[in-house]
Parts: sequence; structure tokens; C-alpha cells
Amino acid sequence: AEYAISLQEKSPVTASYVAMSVFQEEKLENELKHAKGHAYFLDHSPDDLRCKFECARKAQERLKKEGARVELVTYAGGHGWQGDSFGRLAAGFAWMEQNHGKPERK
Repeated sequence: AEYAISLQEKSPVTASYVAMSVFQEEKLENELKHAKGHAYFLDHSPDDLRCKFECARKAQERLKKEGARVELVTYAGGHGWQGDSFGRLAAGFAWMEQNHGKPERK
């Protein structure tokens, strides 16, 4: 849902914190052109068995290709708010504050 909201043609959202999420590129294909100028902070564990880490890697690659600013951070422990989750949240919100902006729509 986070990706779909951010990729709307006239989305008011300028930055997204996406944690432990799937990235269904095939369902977003027509909307991905709207990623340009948007900031995405991706928070995902390589140990996640529920939402595979490959989803975060694919999202990072494709969103960057479309002109988005993307930061991918990792943590150990698998799916859920493991480790220093509050520290990652703080870092993510700080990063989004510095990197968000009015999306440049194609």
C-alpha cells in the first residue's frame, strides 16, 4: 500500500518509510514512472522469511532507475521490529526530512 500511495499521479506524499514490505513490480508497472523525485527509506532484514529481502533489493533498484532517492538499511533478526528499531525509525525520519521534496512528475 505504501508504494501504491506514493506512486499515485498526484500523490501528496513526498517520502515513504517502507519496512518489511513486499514490492510487486508487476502490479505497479504503470505507476512506477511517478517515483521520480520521491524519497524512499527501505528498512528490511536479510533474514526475513516472510517478506523476502529480494523485494527490498528489487524496490531499491527499480525506484532508483525511475529517478527516486532510495536508502536501504538492514538489520539482523528477521521479520518484525528487531534490534534497534527506534534508532532506525529516527534515522529514517531524519533521512526523509533531508531527502523529500515535491515529486518531479514525468
